Amino acid sequence: MEQSQSTNPTTTTTTTTSSSSSSSIVVSYHTSPSPDVWGRIQADLHRQLPLKNLSWKPKNRQLRLISSLPISFQAFDSPNTDSSPSVYLLFVACDDHEAYKTIVKQEIRTWLDTVQANHSEWLIVHVSTAPKLNLSTTAGIFRSKTGLLDKLKADFNPQKIERCIQLSYMSTMDSIVQASMQDTSTQWSELISRLKQSLLLVFEFKINEMEESLRMIVSKRSRHGWDFQEFFIQKAQLANQFEIMNLFVDSLIQYDELDAAFSQSLSDCPQIWHDKVYGKNSSQYSRLALNNDVSEKYLEIVGAGQMTIFDLRIYVFSKQVNLLGRLNRLDEAMKRASIFISTFAAFLRSHQHIWPANYIESWVYCACNELVEWCEERIIPGSKDIATLDSLRCCAQLLELAHSQLDRIGIQAGHLPSIHPFNMSLSQSTTRDTPSGQLIESSSSTSVTSPTNSIEFLKDPETFEKVYLDLGRRTINLYQSTGRRRSALKLHCKTAGFEQIQSRLESAHRLYSHLPAHYVDDKWTTIESSLLDKCASLQKNLGLSREWLLSTLALVRSGVTYEAGKWSQDVMIKSPLTSSDDDDVNQLELPKDQSTLAIKLMNDIKDQSLKLEKDFAAIGFPIFSITLSSSIGRLSETVEGSIVEAKITNLLPCSIHVEAIRMKFLGRKSESLWFTAGTSELLSGQTTIDLFCPTPVNETLILDVSQIRISRILFQYYHRPQASTTTTANQNEKNLAGDQEGSLLEIVSFPKDLLGLDFKLSLSPDIRLGQIERNCVLSLFSGRRFLSKASVSIASSESDIIKFDLDHSSVCDEHFNNQIEIIHDSHNNKVTLEAIEPESTVFLTIPFSTSATESSVDVNISVDYRTSEDPSIKRCFRKPIKLKISVPIEVKIREIFRSNWMFAKFTLGTDRCSPLRIQGTELRLNDETGTTASASPLLSITSASPNSSSIVILPSQTSDFIFKVVPTNHSDSTNFSEIVDSSELNLIVKYRLIIDEIGECLRSKLMLKMDETEKKVIGFLIEQVKEIITKDDERFDSEFYSSYLFDKDHVLHSNLLLNKVDWNLVCERIEKDQVKKKDLVDRISTIIQDCSPVVCHPDVPWQTITLPFKLSKSVILTTITYERDEDLIGKVGKPIPIDLLISTSFKWLNLDLNPQPIHLVYEILNSSDQWLIGGKKRGKFIAQDNGIETVKMILVPLKPGYLNVPQVTIKLPELDNNRSISTTTTGDNNNNNHNHKKNSHHHEILIQSSYSNSFHPILVLPSITSSKFIVPPNLP
Repeated sequence: MEQSQSTNPTTTTTTTTSSSSSSSIVVSYHTSPSPDVWGRIQADLHRQLPLKNLSWKPKNRQLRLISSLPISFQAFDSPNTDSSPSVYLLFVACDDHEAYKTIVKQEIRTWLDTVQANHSEWLIVHVSTAPKLNLSTTAGIFRSKTGLLDKLKADFNPQKIERCIQLSYMSTMDSIVQASMQDTSTQWSELISRLKQSLLLVFEFKINEMEESLRMIVSKRSRHGWDFQEFFIQKAQLANQFEIMNLFVDSLIQYDELDAAFSQSLSDCPQIWHDKVYGKNSSQYSRLALNNDVSEKYLEIVGAGQMTIFDLRIYVFSKQVNLLGRLNRLDEAMKRASIFISTFAAFLRSHQHIWPANYIESWVYCACNELVEWCEERIIPGSKDIATLDSLRCCAQLLELAHSQLDRIGIQAGHLPSIHPFNMSLSQSTTRDTPSGQLIESSSSTSVTSPTNSIEFLKDPETFEKVYLDLGRRTINLYQSTGRRRSALKLHCKTAGFEQIQSRLESAHRLYSHLPAHYVDDKWTTIESSLLDKCASLQKNLGLSREWLLSTLALVRSGVTYEAGKWSQDVMIKSPLTSSDDDDVNQLELPKDQSTLAIKLMNDIKDQSLKLEKDFAAIGFPIFSITLSSSIGRLSETVEGSIVEAKITNLLPCSIHVEAIRMKFLGRKSESLWFTAGTSELLSGQTTIDLFCPTPVNETLILDVSQIRISRILFQYYHRPQASTTTTANQNEKNLAGDQEGSLLEIVSFPKDLLGLDFKLSLSPDIRLGQIERNCVLSLFSGRRFLSKASVSIASSESDIIKFDLDHSSVCDEHFNNQIEIIHDSHNNKVTLEAIEPESTVFLTIPFSTSATESSVDVNISVDYRTSEDPSIKRCFRKPIKLKISVPIEVKIREIFRSNWMFAKFTLGTDRCSPLRIQGTELRLNDETGTTASASPLLSITSASPNSSSIVILPSQTSDFIFKVVPTNHSDSTNFSEIVDSSELNLIVKYRLIIDEIGECLRSKLMLKMDETEKKVIGFLIEQVKEIITKDDERFDSEFYSSYLFDKDHVLHSNLLLNKVDWNLVCERIEKDQVKKKDLVDRISTIIQDCSPVVCHPDVPWQTITLPFKLSKSVILTTITYERDEDLIGKVGKPIPIDLLISTSFKWLNLDLNPQPIHLVYEILNSSDQWLIGGKKRGKFIAQDNGIETVKMILVPLKPGYLNVPQVTIKLPELDNNRSISTTTTGDNNNNNHNHKKNSHHHEILIQSSYSNSFHPILVLPSITSSKFIVPPNLP
């Protein structure tokens, strides 16, 4: 496995700045015989640098790849001998053999003797200035038998090691340029390759030698008197060797091991370091060596026996950070820096007696700033990768540490008070023993000096203030850029505190005011409370009453501990250890216990809220919580109204006086009701209070909002999700119906007040159809109180479908009470009734118009009333009602006209799933149109069954009622259309629903069996039963009605009545007490299971429906006759001649609206299974009063038997665009033929046809022989 170490990685987010190092790889060079050769090759040689891609494979390590290695060249006779060369190069520029023998060879031997004495690697480079010869074309006499390179190798190259190489280099400038343009990799490859090998050999030799020496030193570690100084020097030199070769990882490992060994030495042998904490030369190395390398100088100090803990720690840490920086691991470097500064500062404080005043704080301050500057120089601006953000976070932490040193220095110098937050960085001993304004004095020698002049700005408060604020802003910006919001807030708090002690209250308030909100979500209540306390104090001093109120409210809220549900503000009761003189008075004013503190805060809230111009709502304030103590409400026993019981929890450790408590409830249709309580005392803990509503309630409500008023503060709480107004009503219905989401809501239910105000809305018992407006009846029960005034208003969510005309409403005559006054208020669309006696019912008839197609409409009725007992209170009773607007009877009408009379047939049925009983029907003339001037009726009406008993119509059945209508005082020439025009008929149907009869039977049964105290619930029970039974409008329960309808004793089906009605649910509406409810249910079940016969009460009211009806006034009567012999007997296949006679009458036709002539069309219907028809099957003729049209035809019977004659239809013609005859209606196939026609020439005409002898069939005998004949074509 290979390991690569590179100083120039291809992908990086930081830039590496190599520290200037005095220790580097040095290569010595020398020239012979002339020094000019170095000047010629120097430029090209430097172009090959730095060396690339070196591979070092030691025996005990993995392969190391050195991507780049810089080297420096040093002349052989150079006076600078700080670093010994690793490789020696000798450049020999000689091509003359004689000169070599006489001069150069001796110089080489002298150079070689010197080099070999240093035990270094060496290379002899022959620089040939002669051009290369082409050996294939050059004559033999011009070729050298033995070249100079060969002589060099023979004289100086040892066996197995190649130390002599050749570098071809021309002498002229053109040749140099030409050579430089050649392939340099080929020209210099041998020299560069041999140079790499030599450097690696020297490096490996040194490493092996140093490691062996270290092994020897470590082996003696357990012996007494082991010399750590020698170990340190060897280890540092080994690390430096790795660093010189750009093996930074290996060098870092050595420094880490050196650091660990030093820590172990401190632990194992503390006596040897007892007097070596600080030295006389330490001051010049007290700062971190991050931008320069002092290794050589420091090792000299160590070698001289002057090593100290202070110097060693700084040196090792500086080297570690420098190496991490060159490895582009800035995040790790800064993390190590944070740990080192903290631990080393703690070490310095453990020897605090030897340092001068503020030396430790000054050193930490300088070191943090130096590290941050070093890191920021290596960070690419705008980089947002994880490593960079981690580095910047560490920089921010270091700057914060430096800022805390200013706190310590400022407190000791008297610029800052020793209070929170400035004293957070002080140790207890420093805080306790050092008075403010007095610097710490040292007991050590004065030879120890501060590393910087940071103490100087202590003398000038303005300079201190500038440095303090600038460093704070710099740290805040760095924290914010790295997402450390909370850390930035801590610096904001310090800045605000500094502004406050500088008496810049507006600036301090501006900084403090936005800080508490940041700690609310995280529930850091202690910090939040401390900040709010400071805000409230500043706002009080600045006269900001509203802001002071808000801060005090927030301060009270922050005292709630979310886990335990208690209130505590220990941060405001516990005084700090030390405080400034300015705060002494405030500390004396602080309450000494939680109860006193809570009372003080609440009094401040009351006093400040009085200055508000309007009420202020505190939503969801946690010090109070309000819930329903019981889910069952009750009616007030003394006054008209309802009561709910609320449980209020007060978390404050004191009782609170409140002005009012209110709770808002919502009904099924989002109608709201407020329950209130006056002045109350809320004890600490839980308090139960009754809230009153002047309106009696008999439904289930949802708690929506609750309020607690203290002065002008409304503590408001929402108890249900806030939905949009368009969906609130539907959602309330789901919740009250037991929806899953509704189980999370607070619901209160009230029992039905059977003796309280109530009302019902239904259609009028006398329904008159055919009018634009219909009537409904509102029955208003006054209840137990005398109503001095009751205003009724009716509205519907579908106002465009139904409208109520309250301006024309009236009290029903049969129920009219002279004492009741009715007042119409058309402006507010109300009607007001005055002076209604207790326990009385007023029936109010209200006209309404509707275009609804549904059977019922939702209506909201509101009654605003005042009682005589308390006329000052206006009460409101609201209830949604489903008004059934469809009539329970369907009517179909059929008219049958004859020459002097007509039949009116009415088919009655029910459009609901509930059967009904018809007492009788009556058809009579309208009183306004049915008489002549002599008061005699124009029409005589006779019923087909005048004395019939009542009948029951089931949903699957119909019943026919027939009336004969005869014009009076008529002659043969009388036209009846004038009588029809002036006459209007009314069909009156008297009926009642079977469910009403069953309800009355059940009422009678319950009245006989129940006690007097229980009889008040019977009316409500009957209404509930009727509503439940008729709720399913799409299914008729025949089993339920069968026992009552078809049993002569009218027995109620007890099992079905018990199963279909949930008596527990019904009784729960009138009795919330579970025990009493169970007794009532058991009592009702016992009564219903009694199968004794029941008799329907004879006074069950009947209802009527009046249907206006007008006879058709344009009717043409036609009579169809087949003229033939009475004794005619036909045979199959034998033609039978026959005449078709069509007679017409205009007695029922209005001739003024239909001028003559009137054309009619007859058509003989095809009957191919019985007859072949010969003649004109379809034709047109002019109709005349009492006229006869004759059509001759031939019928050929096709089968034997009694065959009916073909049927005929009579129609009115219609001319299409092609001027041919067409018809729009078809005739009836029975004896009555109805045809209608309406166009521009005629008024609407009804044609009725009858047959005179269609029920006399023709006898046809079978034929013995077959017959053949030609049937003429059927021409139009």
